[in-house]
Amino acid sequence: MEFMGNKPDTISNLKEKYKDGDIMAFAKKAEDLSKDTRFINYYNIEEMHEAEKQDFYNTGKQEEKLTIAKNMLKLDIDIDKIVKATGLSEEEINNLKDTSKEK
Repeated sequence: MEFMGNKPDTISNLKEKYKDGDIMAFAKKAEDLSKDTRFINYYNIEEMHEAEKQDFYNTGKQEEKLTIAKNMLKLDIDIDKIVKATGLSEEEINNLKDTSKEK
């Protein structure tokens, strides 16, 4: 995690650079939160959930590409065209081809 608490100079720079009341209040709140272990734990959990969602999304996208490639192989579409259409590598498509022959 790279939270503001790991960058104390950032908060100090804000305080020195800006004397505006709203910015000073923000800098104070950020400084307080950077020391609050409950907030940091919450932040870490949220960051972990975001990473899990991204992994889930990427897995789904990859599975979708594989399904499309399998269907294109069934239609005897040229591997080069499948590579361009799906973004999969030629090796990945050949592995799909080999796997479908085994069944």
